[in-house]
Amino acid sequence: MKIEWNRVNWYSMSAAVVLFLAVLATGFYMGRIYEQLKTASMLQSIVDGEQNMMYVSHAPEDASTTTYIPVR
Repeated sequence: MKIEWNRVNWYSMSAAVVLFLAVLATGFYMGRIYEQLKTASMLQSIVDGEQNMMYVSHAPEDASTTTYIPVR
């Protein structure tokens, strides 16, 4: 069987469809992973911001003067 390179046939069309679907599925998968990493990074920065707070009180007997200073 001789391959005709300048002519569209059933296996070249099949290969094009498979390649298209593979690229599409890979793009969706990578997009989902990217969004998960982005969300996890945002949540981690929020958690780090809350955990890295140092409590400073101007007067030990007066709780209303307590301020929160971020520590980095």
